[in-house]
Amino acid sequence: MNQRALVVLLLSGAFIPLTTALPLLSDLPLAVSFTQVALASSPLAPSLQGKPVLVVIYASWCTTCQKMKPVLKTIRQQEGNDVHWVQFDVSTSAASKRSAARAKELGLGQFFKSHRSQTSLVSILNPATGASIRTFRAQTDIDPYVSAIRTTRSLIRR
Repeated sequence: MNQRALVVLLLSGAFIPLTTALPLLSDLPLAVSFTQVALASSPLAPSLQGKPVLVVIYASWCTTCQKMKPVLKTIRQQEGNDVHWVQFDVSTSAASKRSAARAKELGLGQFFKSHRSQTSLVSILNPATGASIRTFRAQTDIDPYVSAIRTTRSLIRR
């Protein structure tokens, strides 16, 4: 059974034994990206205005976070000070509490509350609206990040 057939069967409500679906699921990519619709967002803190905001949910024990470090370092070298970089550490409960307080100060309190359990998450936000332009999980390809940053820049300039 190919993936298209699986999707058609799932959409039609047909039952597929889990043993049939598992080989197909193993072929899916690990990296996930989401395009988020802006719903009732509000502007971020004044200190974050004027540039795209890249937010990382990170934990020292997260192996995927470790794999993403070189990618984020490369993006940081390419983008430099043209992007506001915000990292929330959720490695321990104490670190998570500090990150929650910082998120609140930056106007990212609700964002942090919604995503604090999702390590290896990176989101590009428009600071003027607080809207998430693109959110990634475990993404190790640089191009989608750069594309989202460019999109955000064009929205900020409007």
